[in-house]
Amino acid sequence: MKKSIILICNFLNFLRTNFSTNDYIFYSEKLFYKNYYFEFFEALSKKSKKCYLLTSDIHEYNDIKKISNQVFYIGDGVLKVVILNIINCNFFFTTMPGIGNNIRKSIYCKNYVYFFHALASTHKIYKDKSFDNFDIIFTNGNYQKIELEERFTKKNIEKKKIVNTGYFYLDFLKNFFQDKNENYILFAPSWNYNKKNLFNDFGIDIIKNLLKNNNKVILRPHPEIIKRDNHAYKKTINYFNNDENFMLDLNSSNIESLKKSKLIITDNSSIGLEFGLIFYRPTIYIDYEDKIHNSEFNIISSKPFEDKFREIFGYHIKSDELNQLSSLVEKINYLDNQKINEFRGKYLSNFENSVKVAVNYILNQKNI
Repeated sequence: MKKSIILICNFLNFLRTNFSTNDYIFYSEKLFYKNYYFEFFEALSKKSKKCYLLTSDIHEYNDIKKISNQVFYIGDGVLKVVILNIINCNFFFTTMPGIGNNIRKSIYCKNYVYFFHALASTHKIYKDKSFDNFDIIFTNGNYQKIELEERFTKKNIEKKKIVNTGYFYLDFLKNFFQDKNENYILFAPSWNYNKKNLFNDFGIDIIKNLLKNNNKVILRPHPEIIKRDNHAYKKTINYFNNDENFMLDLNSSNIESLKKSKLIITDNSSIGLEFGLIFYRPTIYIDYEDKIHNSEFNIISSKPFEDKFREIFGYHIKSDELNQLSSLVEKINYLDNQKINEFRGKYLSNFENSVKVAVNYILNQKNI
C-alpha cells in the first residue's frame, strides 16, 4: 500500500478514535528512536489500554503495527502539524526537544513529558530553549536535573517537574552485553551544525588510515550527515565500496555495530559513552571541532557530562595527527570495569530499573 494512502487512512482512524484527557500519547520522529522509548511504551500499555503511539516514519509504523494496533502514522507534513496541535491527552511523551518552539503545544494536552535519547548534558549540544516548554522532564541522572534547575532559575522560567528516572536506552542496551566481539573498528562521526566537521574534512583520510593496516572498519554516519552533507557522504561510500574490510551501517539501530566492535572512533558522538558504560570498550576521540549547539551553554556552572567521561575514559588524538591513528589503535586496552561501574553509579539513576520508575511515577500522577 502506498505511503500516501496509509497516511490518509491513519488520519481518518485518528479522527474516529475517542481520545480523552486520560490518554497516554507517545510521539516518535523516526524508527531510529524506537529502542529509546519502546520498553517504556510497552510497559505503560500493559497498565492502560489508552496508550497510543504516533510516528512520522512509515518504517516505524510498519514495525510497531506487527505487535500493536495502538499506532498511527501521521507523516512529517501538514497532517502531523494539525494532529499535534489538536491532540487530546493527559500525558504526551516525546524525545523531540523544542516542543512549543518548532511545533505548537495542544491546549487539550495536560502534560508534555520529555525523555532523553542521549547521555549528554542538557546545555551544550542541545539548542537554547530545548526543554523550556515541557511540564515534566525525565532525566538520566542528577547531573541533568541540576543543569536544568540552574537554567530555569537563571532564565526566570517556570519550574518543571524533573524526575531522575534513569536512561531507558542504557537499560535496553544492557540486554546485549557480551565480552567477545568480532574485532571491528566503528567509525561513528557526529553531526554538527557547523559546516566544518570531521566527516566532511577527514572522513576518507581516517578510513584509509585504518584500512591500510588491515583493520575491519564499520562506518555508521549520523542520519543528518546523509541528509545535509550528502555529497561528502556519497563520495566517501564510492571511495571504499569495493574494499572487503569496509562495512556501511545504515540500520536504524546501532546495536549490531556495537556488538561487533572492539573500539569506536568519533569526534563528539555520545555513542562512546553508551559503548563504554555497557560494553567496557574504549573510544578514540579525534579533537577537531567541538559540538556546541547552544552559544549560552556557559551559563551553567557544571562541566558537561560528556566532557567528564571523555577526560577520564577517552583516548585522544588531534586531527593533524591522523597518521598516528593506526598505531594508537594497536595500543588500546579495554576499560577498567570497576571504574566504569563506579562512574555509572555516581552519575546515572536507577540503572536497569528506569522504565519501572517512570511507569510508577506516571501512574501516580493520574490527578494532575
